[in-house]
Amino acid sequence: MKRAALVTGASGALGGAVARELAERGYAIGLAFHRNREAAERLADEIEDAHLLGADLAQRGAAWDVVRDFLRRFERLSVLVHCAGVAHEETLLRTREEDWDRVQAVNLDAAFRLLRAAGRPLCEEAGCAVLVSSHAGARGAAGASAYAAAKAALTGLARSVAAEWGESGARVHVVLPGFLPTSAMGRSASDAFARRAAAESLLGRTGEVRRAARFIADLPALRPASGQVYALDSRPVP
Repeated sequence: MKRAALVTGASGALGGAVARELAERGYAIGLAFHRNREAAERLADEIEDAHLLGADLAQRGAAWDVVRDFLRRFERLSVLVHCAGVAHEETLLRTREEDWDRVQAVNLDAAFRLLRAAGRPLCEEAGCAVLVSSHAGARGAAGASAYAAAKAALTGLARSVAAEWGESGARVHVVLPGFLPTSAMGRSASDAFARRAAAESLLGRTGEVRRAARFIADLPALRPASGQVYALDSRPVP
């Protein structure tokens, strides 16, 4: 039976690139997406064995539904990559509670629920989960308190679950892909933000979607490692 990987945020640039890379490595792919069905369908057409999973992961039961649907189709779950995310640029004093709740729901709560729903099959496979985070979570960022808080919490979640699952051989990691100019978040960022991201880099460069996707897709084969935070650019991580 072919190994199977579930990728959230699959209609986005990074999620789509990760799905393609995993497919090239022989995985069947579950493509979880929210709004952009057209992009998800185009991606599914590129992948030999793909299954579309439309869901709003901000909703409490959505992660469980996605994993159940995935397992009905593929019967096993070898890799989980949580790329789905939503940003919110606003100062703390101007952040509305509904905006805070939405950011936490997609970036953090969905990760918690996906790991819970996928935990047993991942442990049975000695599989690998990857949570995509951000330098905002490691360093903080003015005007991004909701986003930074959610992404920071992913590290504690991943390291705790990695410790709990270690005996089974299942692994959990966090990846900070860095600023990706061609991603949806990168395209929506201001020129000043992009210049600051490059200036903070020791090499003066921003990231590339394809290279980040390759790194993420290679992590399941790195069996000695778990509970790690990988920064894919040269910005120092505290």
